[in-house]
Amino acid sequence: MTKKSDILLWLAGAGFLLLLFGFIFLPPISTDELIYHLPLASSIFQHKGFPFSADNIYFYFPQLGESLFSLIYPLFGVLGAKAIHFLCGLAIAAAIYRFSRKYLAPGQAVLSAVIFLTAPSIMELMTLAYVDLFYTLFTFLAVVSMLKYFENGRMRWIFAISLMVGGAMATKYTGFQLLILATIFILIERLIGKRKNFPFELVILPVVSIAVVSPYLIRNYFLTGWPFFPFDFGGLPLKPEINWDPERARFYLGWLGTFGAPIGQESIWHTVLAPILIFIQGKFDDQRYYEGVLGPVFLLIPFLLYKKKLSREIKLLGLFTILYFYYWAFTTMQVRFLVPILPVMCVLLGYGLSQTKSKIIRFVVYGLIAFNCLTGVRALWAAEPLNFWLGKESREAYLSRRLGVYFEMYRQTNKIVGPNDKVYLVNTKNYVYYLNCNWTADFVFERWRLDKRLKEIEKPEQLFQFFEANKMTHLLIDEQFIADPKFGLEVRELAIFQTFLSKYTDILVQKGAFVLRRIKTNQYNGVPGFALTENRAKTS
Repeated sequence: MTKKSDILLWLAGAGFLLLLFGFIFLPPISTDELIYHLPLASSIFQHKGFPFSADNIYFYFPQLGESLFSLIYPLFGVLGAKAIHFLCGLAIAAAIYRFSRKYLAPGQAVLSAVIFLTAPSIMELMTLAYVDLFYTLFTFLAVVSMLKYFENGRMRWIFAISLMVGGAMATKYTGFQLLILATIFILIERLIGKRKNFPFELVILPVVSIAVVSPYLIRNYFLTGWPFFPFDFGGLPLKPEINWDPERARFYLGWLGTFGAPIGQESIWHTVLAPILIFIQGKFDDQRYYEGVLGPVFLLIPFLLYKKKLSREIKLLGLFTILYFYYWAFTTMQVRFLVPILPVMCVLLGYGLSQTKSKIIRFVVYGLIAFNCLTGVRALWAAEPLNFWLGKESREAYLSRRLGVYFEMYRQTNKIVGPNDKVYLVNTKNYVYYLNCNWTADFVFERWRLDKRLKEIEKPEQLFQFFEANKMTHLLIDEQFIADPKFGLEVRELAIFQTFLSKYTDILVQKGAFVLRRIKTNQYNGVPGFALTENRAKTS
């Protein structure tokens, strides 16, 4: 390349990153940001430690990422949280480049990093206050550390592996699966290398990594009764104040296995073909299609490496990738669960491309990278950010446009629900980041307690006991959803609930099917056996 073309490429790269960086300034609208990453980070900062929530099960996931957010929260708020995740994406790209330089020329190593940065789901994740890229960085550094240990056998690399795996475990529960994968990978390498010394690494790895995550497990045990809450492993009793139960835990675990196919239509073929289809059929925000986009460029890896002279380390990277895909296909087939192996795949793709002399293949790879980049930019640009960037659209106007009636109703709810009141969210998404009042909700299965109570009663008046016991004074409901023939209440239960709403609640605000209602609490005393207690709600 000429010096002029090099300058143009670097300018294009800088422009691309600057564009991505601009998206972190948009107000948060992504589901997991609003349900738990940002509310949790805010709560950690406010409580100066582990917060308690009776309702939000996600508050009991490992919290290393959200703890990092909370450190910068007082200075930069949401922008700081997004910026940290963005910088983590750049750190992964830098790590890919640094590791690839062992095998590739500078330009080829840069290409490996570019492949990572232009994957559409990576572009999206870099603009969000999520924790997936923290987990990905820990995973990649753990793999690199394992290769270093295999190379020289020094004990310090065992501790590096253990700390990286522990960091992954302290970020997401899937880190425990990474621990199993790392153990299997080390065992296979020992068999291949015919190592006969005592496997100290297989003792140190679990001890150190579990020690890293143990504060979260201990916290969960004392606050909920389950170390791995919300997952029920071991049959320990759950604390009665926690809005969860073994039945929901079982259903939740089953639901996590439904990605990659329409719910109820899963088959063995969805599992077998998933490692191919995810790169072809992936769609954003669609659980049936892996809920993300990586692009077909990664399907070229086996063809680029086929019949090539590969170093031992490249073979081991390929082996780890195969192990990871096997684990992924039998757990949660979602793009975000596959992202942690993407840096390794970028190294393999860059290496394979360096081994080919075909200009046609290079042209195809460059074309697919460009296609990925355009796909990612188009997905991000769907937010229509320009007016917000230019100051022509306010934060409230942007959120009203992007979240629609949800934000409008949440804003009205904040104005109406008082400090001694509590609103029960019924099929209204649980975007609790934008709720500044006392609330209660059922997470994952958003109508669970109401459904259960309606099945137990015969008369509408009997609902008073449920609402009083939970200190609920208001209801925020998507009344169209609860009446939906497929997803709503059963006919009998719907009739009871609608009768209760018409007789014992007042409509305060209504926008379309979304209604904020006040329960006529003075009616409690008219129901035999029920007495109104003082409502002093705690923020959930």
